[in-house]
Amino acid sequence: MEIWAGDAEDRRIGRDLREYAFAGCPQPGSKPETPKKLRESPEHRAALTLCASVSAIEVNDRRVTIHSDFENDPTGRAFGEVLCSEIQGSDVADFTPGHEVQSKDGETITVCPNPNG
Repeated sequence: MEIWAGDAEDRRIGRDLREYAFAGCPQPGSKPETPKKLRESPEHRAALTLCASVSAIEVNDRRVTIHSDFENDPTGRAFGEVLCSEIQGSDVADFTPGHEVQSKDGETITVCPNPNG
């Protein structure tokens, strides 16, 4: 997953977010290390979908945009809300408003809630 960033601090935010939110994602071409019973769980399948659907993390002026392969539909928006939770849980840019998740067409599918209220 690529990191697109405006400056060194933005690159750090992108790398830290990738490490926090996507550390458990399998690398392309790797064999799964998860036991078969867990691999078949809905939660695990959802996590793998999330991993496979994020193409880039863009950070400009501390504002995060996740570029995904999701559609702008209820499923895409639901995954967008999960990604917003990951951004806010990561503590890398949690006081910066305006984080968002974009669809495969570049549409904003989810704007993360403003952490400052």
